[in-house]
Amino acid sequence: MTAANPYMKYKAAAAATMTPVELLLALYDKCILECRKAVDFIENENYIRANASIKRVEDIVDELRFCLDMKYEMSQNLKELYIYYKNVLIKANRRKDTALIESLIPHFTELREAFADAAQVAGWC
Repeated sequence: MTAANPYMKYKAAAAATMTPVELLLALYDKCILECRKAVDFIENENYIRANASIKRVEDIVDELRFCLDMKYEMSQNLKELYIYYKNVLIKANRRKDTALIESLIPHFTELREAFADAAQVAGWC
């Protein structure tokens, strides 16, 4: 897909205009989606696509970790969680272990919901 692809232009524009909260929620949504896709790919023995999905989640987790503002105590806790998630993803990818991947989905879902609730309470949404 090239930059001339209208869908890719739309996706880029949508991401560029998201608020930080919307972007954070979208990243968690993408982690959940890619984990589910990876499980499906592994179950169908499509290991190349499973690897690509897991790598996408790893990249998102890395980005979330690198963007933390470490002056907050919560950031240190999130950093440790993200390191744990990355290690689980690496192990799951190496073993093609769907149970490990599936174990992360509730974590991503819970974090997404917590940030959505916090944003709602703070009036950011």
